[in-house]
Amino acid sequence: KIMKRLFLIGAVFLSIGAHATDPTIDDLVKTPDEIIFQPIPEFEGLEAAIIAGNPSEEGPYVLRVKFRAGVLSKPHFHDQARHVTVLKGAWHFGLGQGGECTGTKPVKAGGAAIHPNGIVHYDGACAGETIVEITGVGPVKTVFAIQGE
Repeated sequence: KIMKRLFLIGAVFLSIGAHATDPTIDDLVKTPDEIIFQPIPEFEGLEAAIIAGNPSEEGPYVLRVKFRAGVLSKPHFHDQARHVTVLKGAWHFGLGQGGECTGTKPVKAGGAAIHPNGIVHYDGACAGETIVEITGVGPVKTVFAIQGE
C-alpha cells in the first residue's frame, strides 16, 4: 500500500511540471543557482521564486519566499489555504493584526504551518534571512487587512 501511495504522489508531482511536449531534464530539475528570486512589490523586503505552476493561475503551485532579516509582512489573508515549509532560518508566524515579532511563533528550518483561508496573519524573519516554500492551489488572492494597504 505504501509503495502504491508513493507512486501516486510521484505521478501527481510529475504531472504538475509536465509540458505539452516531452519535458527535458531542465524542465523537471532546478539546481539552487537556477532558482531566481524576484522582489515582491506589495511586500518590501521579500523576494519570491516560482518553482512550479503559478499562484495567479488555476492549478497547483510551489513558490519560495525569501525574507530579509528583520522583515515582517503587513497583516493580510489569502482566499485559499496555503501550506508553508521552512527551508532556512527561523520563520515567525503571527495571527491577527499585530505586525510585531512579539506574539509570533518561531518555526525553525524543517518546521511547517498552514495559512488557513481567510485568517488574518503576518509572518517573516525576526533575526536572520529566512526562506520558506509555499504550496497551494491557485488562483490565490492576497488581501491586506488594514485599509489603504
